[in-house]
Amino acid sequence: MKIFPITLWLFVAGCSTREARKVTVSPRPAVLAPDGSTEVVRYPEVIRDYYIDPNQPLLLHEAHTVYRVEGLATWDFHSIPGDFMLPGRLAGPTNSAFALPPVNDAVIAEMNHQHAISLTMLQQTESLNGSLHDFSNALSATRNLVEQNKALRQELSKANNRLNALEAEAKKRRVDPSTNADN
Repeated sequence: MKIFPITLWLFVAGCSTREARKVTVSPRPAVLAPDGSTEVVRYPEVIRDYYIDPNQPLLLHEAHTVYRVEGLATWDFHSIPGDFMLPGRLAGPTNSAFALPPVNDAVIAEMNHQHAISLTMLQQTESLNGSLHDFSNALSATRNLVEQNKALRQELSKANNRLNALEAEAKKRRVDPSTNADN
């Protein structure tokens, strides 16, 4: 019997609980950029209009305008200096073009090493340019010598032909004494 009043009390207490509070959820207004300044973060679409001529014989249209999207909207990835702040930093981002590079011993040593390499490259370039100039001079001199050698060979060939002709004529005169008597 003692269980009955306890269950009755729980049943009654369960029915008499306070009303649950209503939770109202309202969506936040969509704000892309304040004051319509979307040009800062996004390039607009490129839309061109074209007029359709109804008198064109190859088309069957009434006169109207056609709008065509020629370029879609794209993001502008170029940030405006000082326009944003990274969380946890007191100062905004710095423009690295105007900031001094970090200086420590490793950076200075690497810069000196790169400077030495640059000087070595410059010296080797000058040396190679001098060698190339000398090679060009030697090549032009060799070409001149080849031309002279060719001319000398031609003259030698002509002289050999003339000498052979004279020797043949001299042999002919020795063999044929009648031609000697006529001269």
